[in-house]
Amino acid sequence: MSEIVRLDRARIPEFSALVRSVFDEFVAPGYSEEGNRTFYSYIDPVEMAARFDAGQWFFACLDAGKIVGALEVRDGNHIALFFVDRRFQGRGLGRALFARYLGELGAVGAAPGFVEVNSSPYAVGIYAEMGFVPESGPRVADGIEFYPMRMPLGSPRRAGADERVVRYKRTTWDDPDFQGLIKKLDEELWRNYPELQGGYSAKNVVGDGASVVVCYDGGAPVGCGCFRPASEEGVAELKRMFVDESRRGLGLGAGILAGLEAWAAESGTTAMILETGVKQAAAQAMYSRDGFRRTDNYGDYRGNPNSVCMRKELRSPSRGLEGG
Repeated sequence: MSEIVRLDRARIPEFSALVRSVFDEFVAPGYSEEGNRTFYSYIDPVEMAARFDAGQWFFACLDAGKIVGALEVRDGNHIALFFVDRRFQGRGLGRALFARYLGELGAVGAAPGFVEVNSSPYAVGIYAEMGFVPESGPRVADGIEFYPMRMPLGSPRRAGADERVVRYKRTTWDDPDFQGLIKKLDEELWRNYPELQGGYSAKNVVGDGASVVVCYDGGAPVGCGCFRPASEEGVAELKRMFVDESRRGLGLGAGILAGLEAWAAESGTTAMILETGVKQAAAQAMYSRDGFRRTDNYGDYRGNPNSVCMRKELRSPSRGLEGG
């Protein structure tokens, strides 16, 4: 049986070793040599002990007395380290660690308003499922690529108050919320590109082979996207990306995209392709920030001057999580 505890200082070397083992398996292969050196320095037991003595929060998940999960929080609201042993992933231990931290945050009366993390590219989708929203595209510091993400912490609900909570749901093509959102998408496309949309409508139809993510803000469905198998083996096609006009500029599109990529990678997909319009500069910019690059037009889009096709190679997903 597992339990969540505040870390005993004497177990810092074991805590550090757990973090190192998960990092080496899932994350290190995709980092630069400089990035790995930076991370290893940060998790050195001596450095970790200094942060412990300075009052940073460390939580451990124990199973049969052994550390199988690790969470470090800096300055009360910044996730610095968040890892779960591979053998124990998918059991809810990460959420249990996070819940323990939130419980202690409430117990001491702290109210930072949000929790933040610098997520590696591998964990963005997982954090998005927890309610974190990307603040920007990828950044690089000391050789480490990361995505700044933030999750608002709702204050106690008052009668009539509108508490904003963002969440992402995996679902299927026939989900009523997804259908309602793509209806809005099609209406917008016909409004903005009436001379072109007739040639694209049939290409935009998705069926029961699609894997769908719907984004909710304050309980309302405000964005979506999906992917389906492409003709090339191991490749998925991204389709029907949309965020309601009233919620644009908040990073929700990046969160949907990250969730779809994580799901696709979990399913064995090695690359994603997409088509967008030459006039959709904002969409092209978002995809470029996420690592998509121009590629030859494929399928029905070959020879179409109004289409821009892009591709991104996917890395194997980590269920270990991590911050920085």
